Amino acid sequence: MSTNGLTYWDIRIELLDHIVTMIEEKMSKGESYESALENTFYTLDCDKDLSELNKRRLLGINTIVRKQYFNQIKLFFTQPTSLVLIISILVLYTVIYRNASRSIFKWVSVIALMTPIVLGVFLYFKEFLQKQKSAYLVYSSFYI
Repeated sequence: MSTNGLTYWDIRIELLDHIVTMIEEKMSKGESYESALENTFYTLDCDKDLSELNKRRLLGINTIVRKQYFNQIKLFFTQPTSLVLIISILVLYTVIYRNASRSIFKWVSVIALMTPIVLGVFLYFKEFLQKQKSAYLVYSSFYI
């Protein structure tokens, strides 16, 4: 399957599960294994290029991951503990601004802004260095 255009292992597993289920259904209706296998591959066009199927599944995975991401963002900003944390960070930032020298405040600001960016880039590239690429991990690392 990987040579036919399915580049991510999790999509290959999903398709394999679908193929096995179809074969089991056909065999339960009395078909032989060989006939069920041939008919399943014929129905799914698995002997051809599967890159279009790969693209459609990636779009579906992106939709799932994006929805989960925005649900988590909404949940984060609606929890009272998160609001207390945000207000505490803003108060601390204001205290540093009023009481520290300009150069210290500048360094605190740079560190506060760059830490999530550096961490996100690190995690993103860490996923791309894996030999077995997962579509879910690739899309979820994009939303970090």
